[in-house]
Amino acid sequence: DRDCTGFFKAFDQCSRSIKGFLEAHQ
Repeated sequence: DRDCTGFFKAFDQCSRSIKGFLEAHQ
């Protein structure tokens, strides 16, 4: 269960930085 939570937390951080990257390069 902890591994799942850690995975989703890391995925959330990843998608946020990807979103910020795309917004900065529009």
